Amino acid sequence: AGDLVTPMRNNEQPSGQGQHSGSGNGHPRTRGGGHSETIASAQLLVDCETLMKPIREKRQTCQSAVEDQVDICVYFASDYNFVIPFLVHHLSLGVNRVWMYNNDEKVPWYNHPSVLCMIAENMVDVQPWFGENALHKGLNHCYFNRIQEVAKKEKKNDTNVWGAVFDIDEMLVLHNDKCINEFVHNKHAPSVA
Repeated sequence: AGDLVTPMRNNEQPSGQGQHSGSGNGHPRTRGGGHSETIASAQLLVDCETLMKPIREKRQTCQSAVEDQVDICVYFASDYNFVIPFLVHHLSLGVNRVWMYNNDEKVPWYNHPSVLCMIAENMVDVQPWFGENALHKGLNHCYFNRIQEVAKKEKKNDTNVWGAVFDIDEMLVLHNDKCINEFVHNKHAPSVA
């Protein structure tokens, strides 16, 4: 079991099994096959190009197929374990941009290197939105002040711009389409549920 990832506290000495390296000087300790000793330190080692390349390729394929554009609004307060999988999954389905309305004043989850990679690519935007009972105001702001505003600046046809609302722990499953914009293409309705 030399390849297990085991959390360790700062300056804690590893137990006697397997080979260990690292000295508590801020460098990740490794065991056996060179895996990081802490999950947190492993998560901070993000190569943006490696993370973003497959997402860009999938999005480009989706977005070149049809004109429709789908943006997602997420009102977010916790459930940090879902952030990265949610973003990667939906962006890989061709979502144009994820607008995250942050209602968490205590944890700067948006500073995670993977999230910063997506922000740098203009695929994710984090909007501080604090306060009790702010959900509906935040979602209205997202649609009218973000999705519609950007679509107008980019001179998009309103009939091809869609807004979707998800909870951070919800994943869209497409049964008959590979891309979200293919799913909404040629829908002649003000909304799709």
